[in-house]
Amino acid sequence: MPVNSLLIETLMKFHHYLGDCFKIEVPCADNCKMTLQEVFCLLIDRVTGVFRREKTAIFRHFHLIAPIKMTHYWQDFLLFSEYYHGETGQGLVHRTRMAGPDGWQICC
Repeated sequence: MPVNSLLIETLMKFHHYLGDCFKIEVPCADNCKMTLQEVFCLLIDRVTGVFRREKTAIFRHFHLIAPIKMTHYWQDFLLFSEYYHGETGQGLVHRTRMAGPDGWQICC
């Protein structure tokens, strides 16, 4: 997450300097050209997607934790882990702490 935060903040600063005229090709968007602000928003959407509810009303990173999955009392409490699995979104619970740089990304 810290590397993601640095990348997102850097893209925001470059967009402020270069403006909307500067576009880059983005491989995940069918090689279309996007402004740095659009790439910034795309990355924020992906990073904060771990903290959004899925159709099952359970957060993506709780899917393997049985007590949290079974009871509705814990569904509104989020764990901010330092490291997350890239595909499943599951956090390493033994390294749980408040992820400070990620708070402003969720608010955007």
